[in-house]
Amino acid sequence: GVDLTRYLRSLSANQISKIEVIKNPPAQYDADGNAGLINITTKQSKKAGLSGNVQVSDKQWLHNPANVYGTSNYWVLNSSANLNYNSRKFSAYGSLNWDGDHELEGFETDVFYPTQTWKQTDTGDYRMHNVSYVAGFDYKLSPKTTFGASYIGGSNSYDGSDHVNNPVYGQTGRLDSTLRTYADYHPVALSNSVNLHTVINFDTTGKKLTINADYFNYYRTDHSNFESNTFLPNGAVIPSANTRYLDSNKQDINVYTFKADAEIPTKFAKIAFGGKLSFIDNYSNAFYYNVTPQSVQSRNTNLSNEFDYKENTQSLYVNIDGGQGKWKYQAGLRGELTETKGYSYTLNQTTPKNYLKPFPSLLISYQADAANGFAFTVGRRINRPTFWNLNPFKSLFTAYSYGDGNPYLQ
Repeated sequence: GVDLTRYLRSLSANQISKIEVIKNPPAQYDADGNAGLINITTKQSKKAGLSGNVQVSDKQWLHNPANVYGTSNYWVLNSSANLNYNSRKFSAYGSLNWDGDHELEGFETDVFYPTQTWKQTDTGDYRMHNVSYVAGFDYKLSPKTTFGASYIGGSNSYDGSDHVNNPVYGQTGRLDSTLRTYADYHPVALSNSVNLHTVINFDTTGKKLTINADYFNYYRTDHSNFESNTFLPNGAVIPSANTRYLDSNKQDINVYTFKADAEIPTKFAKIAFGGKLSFIDNYSNAFYYNVTPQSVQSRNTNLSNEFDYKENTQSLYVNIDGGQGKWKYQAGLRGELTETKGYSYTLNQTTPKNYLKPFPSLLISYQADAANGFAFTVGRRINRPTFWNLNPFKSLFTAYSYGDGNPYLQ
């Protein structure tokens, strides 16, 4: 989520051709997601020969107060360079994006217990550097067949720190104690994706076959320091309540997909059908170490966590898209067979699951005039859990709070 947001923010406006909001995605799209889709089409110059451009933008923030925990000067800088080449049969493109920022973020969480109220605020100070690069080509093998390949890669690193302030109030509303936590972390993420694609046009009526094969890898490491102290209402620290941890973690995701889509226009509608194979392997770990006041480290096996998750999905779909006059309709059905296996090295626990689910979709619209239209849509989608939501082990938030996943989610 965060890395995708940073990648999208790194794209400059001159790289985007159009942004399309698909409110009721047809059957050829994956069923994952609890709402519509946003289809971002990037620009690819059609100008013959060599062309390119460079763009730089900067944004500064003014906060009140200007200094938070001794830090100020919050900013975002984006820069990009693009290069394109086109000839009669061959086209190639490449781009390089760099962006960095210094941001202040925060949130507040109130937790109500039978005898206490916890009011937790978290203020984060983050510095990020991101580099992404794109390269690709398309070649016309014949007037009806095009073959191409593309590569997207990047690296992301940032230094961040969180100041958590958690006053604890008793039933009468009086301050009982204050829990203060400081954590810093230094993640580095690398991503690489490769796509091979071909488009075969069988005739001039629009019959065509599109084939895509993709590979994606995401590798992330992080290490952080965590210290928590408890203070009395008069500000005195409670030495026995000091908690210090050092942790390191890693995530390695590999995704392989193969997809084939066919389109056949007819007199009454355009018929589309196809299928997709998807294979996901995600390994992640988080190793915690206790740190004494003398900075001596020892492995904490109760908090350390190691988890591997595999997900294979096979899907088939058919979709009909047509209309007559002011009426338009679209109907489709997608079926997905999903097989998952989660293995906790820490708990020595394996959780296999498999399920077959249908995903129908229907759209009927009527355009009364240029300014008025009516539409009826219905569809079924699935909001699959993230990898961490399936991990049954506990993840530490503060010295007194944690979260864990449910491996039986679908």
